[in-house]
Amino acid sequence: MPYYGIGAGFYDFNSSYTGNPTSVYLPRGGIIKAFSAKSLLKYEWNFGTSFSWKRYNPVTNPKNKVIGTPMNICFAANLYHGYVLSKNMNLNAGVTFNHVSNGAMRTSNFGVNTISAFVELSYYFERECIINEFNPTLRAPEYNNSRLISDITLNSTIRQRKYDTEKTGLSSPYIDKKFLVANAGYALLHMPSYKYRYGLRGDVVYDKSSGATVKRPE
Repeated sequence: MPYYGIGAGFYDFNSSYTGNPTSVYLPRGGIIKAFSAKSLLKYEWNFGTSFSWKRYNPVTNPKNKVIGTPMNICFAANLYHGYVLSKNMNLNAGVTFNHVSNGAMRTSNFGVNTISAFVELSYYFERECIINEFNPTLRAPEYNNSRLISDITLNSTIRQRKYDTEKTGLSSPYIDKKFLVANAGYALLHMPSYKYRYGLRGDVVYDKSSGATVKRPE
């Protein structure tokens, strides 16, 4: 623990507006709480890309307001309980949250969000390679290095936005215009334990689209 892998998914919305996209993602998961050698509360998150979407087009596909690009980012967070059935088999049951969008890099982009329950059987080809999944005698080392740490973040991206076109005579509020967005952040954090840290953070954001309007040329 934690465990890593690679996965693939297929979406069927039964809709000609969105198509039937697929996804490829990297999962990472681990144990939150071990109740016994056979009963484990676990988490998993997935991060990857989905493709083959039928994107929004004001002329050919005006009813698809959720996705603006054929390729998008996909993210999932799972919380589940795992029960060991045998040396190689687990029964898992839990809930999963899924999100697909392009981060407003191209509008329209309301995104797709789903929450669902799941039950699955997991097969381990070499479970003997997974050690210390549950060990009641194993204890974390004592932490005596309480300290302050700094965290600096710098990033940038591009975005589009939705415009008010009520009095412009334009056919769509989604204009194909990209704007720069940049962010700088600094956090001062207290780390009293190896498990968590807390503190204060400040951010400065530059968004070139702030206050932007659109009008029809004369």
